[in-house]
Amino acid sequence: MIKKLLFNRKSISLLTNQYLKNTNYYCFNNNNFNRKNQLYKTQFCENRFFTTNNINNNNKNSENNDNINKAKSNSLDSEYHINSKDLTEANLINNIKEINQVAVLSKDGIPKHFEEYKDLLYKCDPNELDFTQRLLASSFLWQYLGKCNLTPKTLNKDDLEKIWNFLDMDTSNFDKERKEHIELQQLIICFHSRSLIPKISNLMKDISKRETISERMALQCFLLAPHLSLWDDMIKYAQKVNDKSLALLNVYPYSPKDDFSYPAILEILKKQIETGRESKKVNSTDPFIDYTEYSVHSFGFKNPNLISSAIEDENKFQQFKEEYIKEMDFLKTKISDKDGYILSSLGETKYLTMLGGAVKLYMDITNAPQLVCSGIFNKERDEIYLYGNIFFENENNDLAEVQSEYNLQITRPNDNDDVLTLLGTHTQTQRIINTKEALIYTMDVKINLIKDK
Repeated sequence: MIKKLLFNRKSISLLTNQYLKNTNYYCFNNNNFNRKNQLYKTQFCENRFFTTNNINNNNKNSENNDNINKAKSNSLDSEYHINSKDLTEANLINNIKEINQVAVLSKDGIPKHFEEYKDLLYKCDPNELDFTQRLLASSFLWQYLGKCNLTPKTLNKDDLEKIWNFLDMDTSNFDKERKEHIELQQLIICFHSRSLIPKISNLMKDISKRETISERMALQCFLLAPHLSLWDDMIKYAQKVNDKSLALLNVYPYSPKDDFSYPAILEILKKQIETGRESKKVNSTDPFIDYTEYSVHSFGFKNPNLISSAIEDENKFQQFKEEYIKEMDFLKTKISDKDGYILSSLGETKYLTMLGGAVKLYMDITNAPQLVCSGIFNKERDEIYLYGNIFFENENNDLAEVQSEYNLQITRPNDNDDVLTLLGTHTQTQRIINTKEALIYTMDVKINLIKDK
């Protein structure tokens, strides 16, 4: 039984790659992040909701509608539509079609007509455009920025503000379909841009009061809720999303490291409800936490223990446990800090990221599963809760699972956020699915973090 629980990294990798091939949900295709670098730039800004075929402008002006239909049928290399300096819906649509066909744009060699069209949109007054023009303009600019930036981190905030100006409109007199179009566009772009997330705080509050919303609206709100620390709302939205859609979000590894595991965050919230330790919504006056990266300087543990569940051969387990404790005692004499924490050997990739109330931790620990944990930052208690899991086939072709959970208290040695020390407990459960046999490791941990500049 014990041997069955040993990790086979090759098996994990093969299973993961196969899973990723079949994963394509709403706004992200995680497999795209594993493509060659020249294609990688285009993915985080992809917007699969708003194609030119699903925008209903409800416009009674037949001339405009005729222009749109003519534009759809024209060749994409039409010089008139690509290079035209006007902002008709037809030209906006054709520029979006054209830029969607480009894999990557280089800032040193951006095609002139795209650059000119971007500049034209930047100079215009969004208030002089109608609803559909503003929606299309925001789509073009979003695609443009996505082609020119490697990750959301390199997006210019002034550029994002320009996009938001097109989306920031009064929707009180819109019909339901038109209102959902603009709101979804706002949610999607704010989510992927990261720094625009605070812009939709009021919209999120408004949506949470509605009795009925579409599933795709619920999914976008589900993804945004943890970044605004709307924990109750996140649970509510999860109940409105198809289980299959949620399962597709639970992809490992979460690549690039900007992504969070939203199902893991949901699991933490459920566990807190079970234990009566629910997180509260943050006060609206609290500042939003911009995307912040920390490097893990060191990871230490002490007071390790091992318990079993559903183990058939108890004698064999006790022998294994004695050997484990003996090994930990030996390590303590060799590689421990002044507080008695045994220092683990870490690989090059080790980080903690925060965005609003969402947190993610990854540490490449020698001889341990490569597991990403996501969770929540509770501002009121200055605590972090993390959870992660992964399924894989072990060396005996048994389906196994590893679950990892952290409960951590934040301390600040220098009285600021540049250096953090996380103190708390870590529980890791390794189990065989078909037999339910499990080993449960518990320990006290200390994680030292240094803020990236």
